Amino acid sequence: LADNRFAEIQYFFGLKKMREDGGTDDVDMTLAMVSIFTPPDPAILRDTYGALIACRYAGDRSREVITVKDIVSVVAMLPLAPRREEAEDPRAAELYSNRFYVVERLGFDMSSIGREERMSDEDEDD
Repeated sequence: LADNRFAEIQYFFGLKKMREDGGTDDVDMTLAMVSIFTPPDPAILRDTYGALIACRYAGDRSREVITVKDIVSVVAMLPLAPRREEAEDPRAAELYSNRFYVVERLGFDMSSIGREERMSDEDEDD
């Protein structure tokens, strides 16, 4: 968003301005209902020298209406799994759930990340 926050857009809607005669004009403003993510985790941001921006998702508790002009860009917010040490913490669900990280340019080149590469049948015959 324009104020350096991240949000998930729930839906868009138009707002019509009421005239003095009781009628309405055409759509005066286009707005969006969004769910705001928390500010980036300062420890993760510091430890990764700004390379990893991780936020928590608050869902319905953080709903807000914004004008679409406040939307600066579209990014992907992908789930951030806890590290091994974090997952072993007895309070892991409370401390590390609903964390997401920012991906600014998610493209087709990322479709193979985390997948096993399989050799073709031709290569196996050799």
